[in-house]
Amino acid sequence: MPSMNTTLNPLKPLALVSGIVVFGPGCFFSDCAQSPWLGDHNLGVTGVSAGADIAIDAGSTTCTFSGYTWACSPCADIEVPLGHDALIQDSQAKFEWVSGEPGLRIKDSNALKTTATIGGITPTQQGCISPEYPIDLKVIGDDGVLRKDRVTIAVTCCGT
Repeated sequence: MPSMNTTLNPLKPLALVSGIVVFGPGCFFSDCAQSPWLGDHNLGVTGVSAGADIAIDAGSTTCTFSGYTWACSPCADIEVPLGHDALIQDSQAKFEWVSGEPGLRIKDSNALKTTATIGGITPTQQGCISPEYPIDLKVIGDDGVLRKDRVTIAVTCCGT
């Protein structure tokens, strides 16, 4: 996507420009949705990397067939290191790991290196499933622009 320069009207609160939320100085994520911002800004996403996508095996679980249906128990919860290869170029930036995925918990969403715990993965029958869990690294730099990158954790769980 090509970058674009946009001049924002300082009299109107701004929440979204071309898919990037713009915040004013001194505010943090949800506090900033209605803050105005002045000037020309390049809205390209740079200087933020959530790291490489992760594939992990949660093992297997037992499935039984009764009548016309399969019943499987969930695979064990797994802990996944998050942010070990993440990068934020602005050392003064405020950041947060965010995911709305059910079954995923982030130990410390404001630590660059943290742990994600994923649980409740349950096959519907014998065989393997590999659900994906996207997690966004959202960063607000000194320029007040929200930048984000996504890492996806694919978890394999097999019903036997």
